[in-house]
Amino acid sequence: MVQDGARPLPTIWQPTIEFVCNFGDGHEGLSTGVRASAQHSYQKEGTYTLSVEARVERGGTTSTVAAAERTITIKNRDPRFRGVGAVPSGDGRGGVLLSGVAWDAPDDELTYSWDFGDGEVSEGIDQWRVIHHFPLAGTYPVKLTVRDADGGIDTETLDVVVAGK
Repeated sequence: MVQDGARPLPTIWQPTIEFVCNFGDGHEGLSTGVRASAQHSYQKEGTYTLSVEARVERGGTTSTVAAAERTITIKNRDPRFRGVGAVPSGDGRGGVLLSGVAWDAPDDELTYSWDFGDGEVSEGIDQWRVIHHFPLAGTYPVKLTVRDADGGIDTETLDVVVAGK
């Protein structure tokens, strides 16, 4: 008891509230307190049922005091380029080293497709960096397209200037 001068004041007991979140993808979150919160990142697109349950423990027994559910839809995010560049390859044959760095959440496998602007193309999962030999001097619009496993796409175009051979 807390005392205020002549008379005792009762202590107010508040049970701890526990919030349990089920994100619908096999992951759960637990938070306690008045301003409880939970964060989660979904790894795949799809429709999920998110449920939240508020529980209180009294006398060794836990009981649910409130519960809610909501259906949410997670859509694919397109991959994004962090940079595309071209430099002489240094291979002694006039090659150009082209590279494109892309990122995708949640780390989907990415396929890189190069259109070199001279009629030649190249595609593959490991093709984020390639060496290409252009046939003649000139300016070539090189286009790099990246695709993720869920159909997301991003494209960058870079003008590559090839000096006389």
